[in-house]
Amino acid sequence: MLKKMQYPNFSYDEVDFTFKNPIENKNSIFFQCCRLHNHILIFFLELRMEYSMKLARYLVVAVMINILMLSCQDPEVPEQDAVKMTKEELKNTIGYEWFNGHWNLYQPDSTVTEQMNLAFDSTQHKFVLFIEPSCKCRELVKESAHMVKSLDVAGISPSFYEIYSMGGIKSKHPYADKLTIKSLPQLHFLHSGNFAYSILDTFNYYEQRNKFKKIETIILDALQNY
Repeated sequence: MLKKMQYPNFSYDEVDFTFKNPIENKNSIFFQCCRLHNHILIFFLELRMEYSMKLARYLVVAVMINILMLSCQDPEVPEQDAVKMTKEELKNTIGYEWFNGHWNLYQPDSTVTEQMNLAFDSTQHKFVLFIEPSCKCRELVKESAHMVKSLDVAGISPSFYEIYSMGGIKSKHPYADKLTIKSLPQLHFLHSGNFAYSILDTFNYYEQRNKFKKIETIILDALQNY
């Protein structure tokens, strides 16, 4: 037979069921933790906002710099094809004002030009010049005029030297299958239709070594030995 359970004799009035919100107690540990948590949260939010604003400013500056750089770049324009010109046409073409002056002033060595005339073979020899419109103060433009003057004084007909006005090194020219142009001007001697000797490269070679040679001397060397 089960015994009847005995429970303590108390009333609900004797037990305090009142729940006190710890947040209302500003001295409680919980309140202090919440307060610290809020401060930390606000700090990181402000830090994130500041970082975002700085990042946005950097992005704006970067975009503006890119726009400025793009606006400063020259538009890509295809270089015009090489144009074959005569000496007389060069003298009257804008951008080649320097040619006439240098041609008139240059006085080649007559002894050398006479030997050029004797060494020239009209069945085998030809000269080709690739030039571009330039400022008269630019280096190496005068050598083109000096070369033409030397050929003229030597009595070599203009039909045996070709002059091409180039828009740039990428301009299409009739000798593209035989010669790649990497700089301008270019002055060449051809033997039997082949590029045998670079007049200007040889001129530069001696000049850079303080062993200056006049352009007609280099032309004579090409005629006699190549």
